[in-house]
Amino acid sequence: MTVPALPAASLVVIDDRPDLHVLLGRRRPGAFVGDMIVYPGGAVDDDDWRLGPALVPGATAPGLSAADAAAYLHAAIRETREEVGLFPDPNEVHDGTAYAAVGHWTTPEEVPRRYDTRFFLARHPGGEGESPMTSSSRCGGSGRPTRSLGSKPVSSTPSRRRSRFSHHCRDIDM
Repeated sequence: MTVPALPAASLVVIDDRPDLHVLLGRRRPGAFVGDMIVYPGGAVDDDDWRLGPALVPGATAPGLSAADAAAYLHAAIRETREEVGLFPDPNEVHDGTAYAAVGHWTTPEEVPRRYDTRFFLARHPGGEGESPMTSSSRCGGSGRPTRSLGSKPVSSTPSRRRSRFSHHCRDIDM
């Protein structure tokens, strides 16, 4: 029996100063899609459906209404803030046109937990000095996509990003 795919969203956060870096995390072993490399993100919750259209006006994604695209994008922003500490308060207004919808992936039918995930491209919010995109610590770091991925399996399932922010560095079981 196929389980329904739950709505989810991820941010593909890039930083091109001085060369391209992509924000990635690794799921903890034993968790859903354990040990996979993932983007920050998570499930779209009731508040995302309710608040998204007002808080991320201008959001678009192929095949979605403006309200649904805003809910998915709000979830991606909220989850990235919760997991990594990036981006302003998800309860403030964000320009939805600043985020490009770049992908849509649904977990295969044979998987016991399924997600219908939308991906949005976001620029690192910037600022000088050390950031979660450039730090290296117990909680990890980011890097050039080819160096970070290597031969590891890649999944679009949301996960915690490892960062220098210890209060944001905890494994989750989604």
